[in-house]
Amino acid sequence: MAAEVTMDLIKQLRLKTSVGTMACKKALIEANGDIEEAVKILRKKGAAVAAKRADNATNHGIVATSISDDSQMGSLIEISCETDFAENTDALKGFAASLAKHVMKQESATSISDLMNEKMQDSTFTVNETLEDVISKISENTKIGRTASFSTDEKGIITSYIHPGSTLGVLIELAASDDLSAHKDKLVAIARSFCMQASVTSPLCVRPEEIDSDILAKEKSFIQEQLATSGKPAAMIEKITVGKLAKYYEEVCLLNQKYIKDDKLKISDVCDQIGKEIGTTVTIKRFARFSIGQ
Repeated sequence: MAAEVTMDLIKQLRLKTSVGTMACKKALIEANGDIEEAVKILRKKGAAVAAKRADNATNHGIVATSISDDSQMGSLIEISCETDFAENTDALKGFAASLAKHVMKQESATSISDLMNEKMQDSTFTVNETLEDVISKISENTKIGRTASFSTDEKGIITSYIHPGSTLGVLIELAASDDLSAHKDKLVAIARSFCMQASVTSPLCVRPEEIDSDILAKEKSFIQEQLATSGKPAAMIEKITVGKLAKYYEEVCLLNQKYIKDDKLKISDVCDQIGKEIGTTVTIKRFARFSIGQ
């Protein structure tokens, strides 16, 4: 005998899955009123929807971040989808926030394929199963893109910035030679301003020595080719090349850039100033910048 599918059962299933009323009712009928079986049915249908849409282009999306209360852990993640409509759904935003929290708490970096098989924080379901649920709700192909996770100790500060629209975000870590706990609020504010700068200026790296050697060689070759027909002595060409490379570093290296809030200072100068104020050395250790479509 078929079990009666009541509104109370439908409400319970909706609370568990966030799936629509009619879909919950059909799943409960198929499961003969068994809520746990209905959850499994809905998850299988979600997997089927995901498989059907797997080849659809995902040119839109959002980035999300999570930072621990002590500012010693942080993450930045990227989720892609098919349309800007899906970007604004609660289902996608909620998943992005949960995934960012999950990635933040990882003890070590992992591949996307390994990440998909992990159990979500505070959940019995894997990342992949949770993603399939999202796809079934928004009816769009949805993928996890890049992820970054930083962790430090009391000698570091981690913070982030998400640009309005949630399609661009930056995660940054400051490092010092002494405990920064007593100066956390000040340093978080400074670090956040560095994040905002990186969101605008798109630096390649923190400092010149981190530039890929091939990229640097091409830039130097380009400069010297421009100067080759100038008729200037070789020694002068080399001097000019050094000056032009310094300008290049100001464009692509975050520490070498002019500070967006005071262009009389470079970001490295700001780090030196704040270090002197609190009695230690402060610098930028690393950053991650994700922009949808880049």
